Amino acid sequence: MLAIERQMWYNYNTEEDDVKIVINDSYGDALFSCLVCKELGVDLEENIDHKYECCLNNKSLGINSNNEYAFRADLHLIAAIQKIGIKESARYGTKLKIVDIPDNVKWRIHEKNDSEIIREVHRVWY
Repeated sequence: MLAIERQMWYNYNTEEDDVKIVINDSYGDALFSCLVCKELGVDLEENIDHKYECCLNNKSLGINSNNEYAFRADLHLIAAIQKIGIKESARYGTKLKIVDIPDNVKWRIHEKNDSEIIREVHRVWY
């Protein structure tokens, strides 16, 4: 099977020693349980889908960014997942994983074979 890759987003870290990022290590979208929304104080009326999934995004976490996945590196989200537990924070086949990225690294999340990976940004010429 050919690996299909899609760049999703990148960030450049300059403030933290390490950046923690939530990725989905299995097939499909990263779906969060309602427990995560409750822990974060997110309005479930506006951010609930299919009764059990919490639809998190930049807006629901008060993040103003053009990067639609910036919320995945939110310290409050990471803390909520660690408090609740990685398994209990995920829904419907999602396998959440928290990845540590060293500081001063420009990185991207890629989708590869239907799961997400993080890669360092490199220069490319054609």
